[in-house]
Amino acid sequence: MKRDIYWDSLKFVLIFLVVYGHAIEKYDPVGSFNHAMHYFIFIFHMPLFIFVSGRFSQLKDKRRYLMGMVRVLETYLVFQIVKTFIRPIIFHEDIGCSSIYAFFMGPGWTLWYLLSLLWWRLIVFIIPSKVLDQHPCYVLLVCFIVSVCGGFIPVDGQLSFQRTLAFLPFFFMGYYSVKIDVRQWINKIPRILAITTILLFFSTLLFTLKAEFPNVQLDRHASYFDKNYPMELCCLMRCVLFLLAIVLGVVLMRIVPGNKSLALWGRETLFVYIYHSFIITALRYIATLGFLPVNEFALFLYSIVITMGLVFLARIPHFNFMSFMLNPVSNLISKKGSI
Repeated sequence: MKRDIYWDSLKFVLIFLVVYGHAIEKYDPVGSFNHAMHYFIFIFHMPLFIFVSGRFSQLKDKRRYLMGMVRVLETYLVFQIVKTFIRPIIFHEDIGCSSIYAFFMGPGWTLWYLLSLLWWRLIVFIIPSKVLDQHPCYVLLVCFIVSVCGGFIPVDGQLSFQRTLAFLPFFFMGYYSVKIDVRQWINKIPRILAITTILLFFSTLLFTLKAEFPNVQLDRHASYFDKNYPMELCCLMRCVLFLLAIVLGVVLMRIVPGNKSLALWGRETLFVYIYHSFIITALRYIATLGFLPVNEFALFLYSIVITMGLVFLARIPHFNFMSFMLNPVSNLISKKGSI
């Protein structure tokens, strides 16, 4: 698909929210600003990110589509090896049977998204074309039912199963969004109304959220089992979070401008997504030694520096080794072919 500066701009805003959300999640005591911000961001940022992923996962050229899946799998395996085996070596941790099990079954921290992306694209690939193309309403309805009922399956973080089911409707909403002019509809919303909605919702969380509650949509253990709430209530909560994610995602899309600079930075989303987790892990370690402040303003500033720093690293030729490592096998094959 031809690049549209609006969607790349949106991707940059979303990847910043990913970085910021991960930066504050270990420093969000109940009742604090970070606590409200953490829950606020996590309601909509990944659903909207997945919506965009679905929009740009069109099944037109099957060979190209499958090659894209291979590249995603390659990135996942490379950094799953790093997180499962190399990271423990650096931090002098034991590598045993649990590590081998984690490599095959448990995606490391942020890598769940890549594994889920593979599942979503595989589902698109195997659905009969007549059903996929001619019955979008039925497909979306089934996706929603699967998402809501999936929490009753007693499987947690293995193979990103629960998250794949929970976010399935957002991927397919994105997939079908190419059939309509999304921006035309969203631009009908007054921008001041969109900004007011965001501020009101966040303010409500800031002044009323005084306790932890299970995120039955985003949590790695997103099944309804082993929660402190009845499963029926968890199911209802997932439905509410589903609607909130749509509302907040729509108003954010109305606020984000189509800006050339943002769009340029938004092209480096995968690079930032993969490498920011390493920097945040290092930041947390340094903070435990007392060398870095971790107040609200400092964490916001770190998030800006991490996001922009990685964007510029991705665009500097001297650091192309980091880009090369996202798809080392594919890059080697393409270099051989060009010789």
